[in-house]
Amino acid sequence: MKTSRYTEAQIIGILRQAEGGVPVAELCREHGMSDASFYKWRAKRDRVRHWFKNNGRVRHGCIHGQPDEGDRRREPSPEAHVC
Repeated sequence: MKTSRYTEAQIIGILRQAEGGVPVAELCREHGMSDASFYKWRAKRDRVRHWFKNNGRVRHGCIHGQPDEGDRRREPSPEAHVC
């Protein structure tokens, strides 16, 4: 499998520059990449953010031993809830 030309830190830096208002065309020219790569990276980042936003509540409930709203099958054990 082909390795990426850019490290994860570089990709995050480029995406942050775009959030800061630098035009995409200028970023692509400056870093020697295509605009398709930029939009692919941004879409991947947005999918990851969406996943964490939607699953954060479920993971938080599991960490503290409390079932989330839809899980009524079992009661949490008293020793599982340590805050």
